Amino acid sequence: MYLTTLDEFKGLTTMPGDYVDALERSREGWVLARVAYWSAWLNARLSKRYAVPFAAPFPEIVRGWVSDLVTMDCWTRRGFDPTTADMQTTIDSAQRARDEIKEAADGDQGLFELPLRADLQKVAASRGAPRSYTEASPYVWTSRQAEAGRDEDSNGEGSFRG
Repeated sequence: MYLTTLDEFKGLTTMPGDYVDALERSREGWVLARVAYWSAWLNARLSKRYAVPFAAPFPEIVRGWVSDLVTMDCWTRRGFDPTTADMQTTIDSAQRARDEIKEAADGDQGLFELPLRADLQKVAASRGAPRSYTEASPYVWTSRQAEAGRDEDSNGEGSFRG
């Protein structure tokens, strides 16, 4: 679980703390149950690529995603006017969290740097590196290219003989 106390959630959510307290009074433990639900959902979504559940200290981006998703649940339980600008921001934040989690789970296009699974670190690069090299002379590459071409021609693979 990425938010372990009600105070941690209140510190991250955009919902007023009094509203969160009222939700807890009406049904004790409900807010943290939603935190547990969204944490499990996030773990399931990211488990193929990342070392979930994440160890403390938790990545702040993950805590933010869970907070945005739980905030939307809290507003839904409390009731809201979906036409207000503030609520549209909350709705957009929850959708952005879902989209970013989906993006993070994508091994090819994901742009988030989170702790990878240990078994993947042996077979996959976690960060790219420059794909170039240098030679002492700026003309060596042409000599190597010519050698490769002659080798191909001498093996009967090329049709040019020069």
